[in-house]
Amino acid sequence: MGCCSAPGDEDRSPRAPQRFKNCTDPIFFILFLASLFGGVWVMKQAIARHIPFMAKGVDSFGNVCNTNNSNAKYFQYIDGVEKLGNLEEIASITSNSGFYNRDTTGLSKAYDMRSSDIEYISQNLIALSPALTLCLDTCPGQDLVLTEDQMIALGSYTYAAMKGNVHNKGQLKSLLAQSEYISNEQAAEYVNQLYCSDVISNYQNFEDAEDAVETVEEFCARTPLLLPSAYFGNLCTPHAAIMSAVASAYLNDQDKAEASNSTAADTESYLEGEFRKVQTSFSIMRREVIIALICSVFVAIVIIAVIQVGTKYIVKFLVIGFFICSLAAIIWVWIALHVKQTRMNHNAQIAIKGFPICQAHPNATANSNNQTDARSSSGRFAWNKICNEPAGDAESLKSFRLIVYAVTVICGVMILTICCCWSNIALAVELFDEAGQAVFSMLMILFQPIVTVLFLIVNYAICAYCIFICLQVKERVLVQTGTSTGQVVFTGRNFSWEYAWLFILFNGFWMAVFMDGLHQVSLAGAVANWFFSESREKTLACCPTLNALKMCLRYNLGSVAFGALLIAVVRLLQVIIWIVERQTAPPPGTEMGGFRKCLFACLKCCMACVEKFLAFINRNAYIGLAIFGYDFCRSAQKCLALKVENAGRAATTAIICTGVLFLGKLISTALTLAIFFGFAGKNPAFENLSMFSVVSLSVVVGLVAFVITSVFLSVYEMALDTIFICFCEDQQRNNGKDRPYFSSARLQGFMRKNA
Repeated sequence: MGCCSAPGDEDRSPRAPQRFKNCTDPIFFILFLASLFGGVWVMKQAIARHIPFMAKGVDSFGNVCNTNNSNAKYFQYIDGVEKLGNLEEIASITSNSGFYNRDTTGLSKAYDMRSSDIEYISQNLIALSPALTLCLDTCPGQDLVLTEDQMIALGSYTYAAMKGNVHNKGQLKSLLAQSEYISNEQAAEYVNQLYCSDVISNYQNFEDAEDAVETVEEFCARTPLLLPSAYFGNLCTPHAAIMSAVASAYLNDQDKAEASNSTAADTESYLEGEFRKVQTSFSIMRREVIIALICSVFVAIVIIAVIQVGTKYIVKFLVIGFFICSLAAIIWVWIALHVKQTRMNHNAQIAIKGFPICQAHPNATANSNNQTDARSSSGRFAWNKICNEPAGDAESLKSFRLIVYAVTVICGVMILTICCCWSNIALAVELFDEAGQAVFSMLMILFQPIVTVLFLIVNYAICAYCIFICLQVKERVLVQTGTSTGQVVFTGRNFSWEYAWLFILFNGFWMAVFMDGLHQVSLAGAVANWFFSESREKTLACCPTLNALKMCLRYNLGSVAFGALLIAVVRLLQVIIWIVERQTAPPPGTEMGGFRKCLFACLKCCMACVEKFLAFINRNAYIGLAIFGYDFCRSAQKCLALKVENAGRAATTAIICTGVLFLGKLISTALTLAIFFGFAGKNPAFENLSMFSVVSLSVVVGLVAFVITSVFLSVYEMALDTIFICFCEDQQRNNGKDRPYFSSARLQGFMRKNA
């Protein structure tokens, strides 16, 4: 193997297990491709049929914003029965009103007038009265610059305008100018940009529309003054502070601000303020956060190096610590039981082999006996609490005895396990060292998960976009007929299109697990080729897993697709269970029955366990694919058989691996947080941040650092699993004499001693 080449099958020794070079499970790869092509066909149909009302926004008459809707089709329910497919097409409704089939080109912003409707804000009710959503060219008041005090004042006077049903612009200006925070000029500017009739007059030329004046009056009946809005994409979003002020004014005016409501409103207002501060703090500390997260990458690599060098010391220290603590716990609880039993019998001096534990007080009362003076217990601080506790009755002594038995059994099992598994613990330490050598011989292997994560992000982004398109395959349905202000809703007409997004989601799951499977097989293949190589040269190749990946792409795509299919099906079932749970949920305000809640909880738990089990099977099967090249089932059977034959070693290695790697993740997270606070302390603005903001920043940085470290350590974990399987196969094939082991010198010495 050259200095810059990737380890391949040709580097394996002739004595090593040779990889089978036959196509495995091809039928599942064909099914995988058929499913993907089916998803492409579904998307082609969805793009042709969908109405982009979610992407572009829509008004309450079914007109998609910034679109020519002149050829749009409308439907209505037959006999008022609202069921899928129970629709009939309305030939034309444009003759009744000029609000339908409109050309909204240039009107790219969707404004929801319910944000200015006091009934909706206070009671969260959606009425079917006048059109509540409009397509506008700009969001109302988006150019206004408002301070927080002005937003609160504007919200209060907006409510007053709603309550008084004020339609005169002059009255609205004078009403707003009453605030000490809003000047006369500002009040005039606000009203000119937010007056409902002026905003809607830009919505359409009403000269050709029947009853247009009455329609505008209906629109503005409860909302003479609109709330100023920013915009997010194509949506006009009102300021949260203004909406909160309007709702608070409504509650106070209607005498609904009871203690509970007031507390809830205060809490909500406090949280809104804190979250705004958090957003501000992220913008202020953006540079420090980015630096800390970049440093977390290097910290993760340093942690891997520390694990490689100091694993044997860390593991032995932890094991000896567990042994001593378990032994001390057993001694402690039995002495405590002896003390309690003796004190219940008489007030004699309690001692073990001449060593006094509790000083005797033969003439003391029961109460004074429970309060042993400090002088008698000085020098015996370890037993002060036991000696000063009340002796208790027979029932409490019985309960304490059960605790003693439980502690003895648990700690005894711990001690016996450590004694019996000491050789397995030593093996786990040697395997850590071997896995570290494999990783550091192919150092660039640490960065392969980054490529996989990027592919997964792209996959789920495409999946989300496709689902978004499928959810817009709807029909325009007129809810109210006979009036010019009848609202239009979007609903599914065909059951298959209503749930077509599940098929897209299934493909997304299958593709994601498939890519992760390729990642695991290529990692395991590179490590296995290194282990069974005679020379074990170090490589500086940018992609040391390339040769293993080529072999997988050539022969084992069907097996990888089979394993991915199993997990994708389980994940789809989990989504279906979630949908059924939501659709069968009781009405708001009522609780779900105990049996139903228990049923769904059991189903979710079972599906989660099945997914974990299948992930375990897949991992072993992918390692078997990389080492032996068998099909999926035979690879899984081979690796599991090797682990069963070495069950004690496998369990010990898994426990130690999990513990050490988790400890490494925690240390990496702590170091990253220390780096963040070190840089943040140099920023003067950091001292002015609230505690909530500091905690939020710390949580985000810590979680991201934990994830980054987990990504890097996943390579180490996969290498350790592969090395263990290779070790078991090596021990089964060779004897260290006429058939030398492939392991390192230290691991060979261990194998000879434990042969």
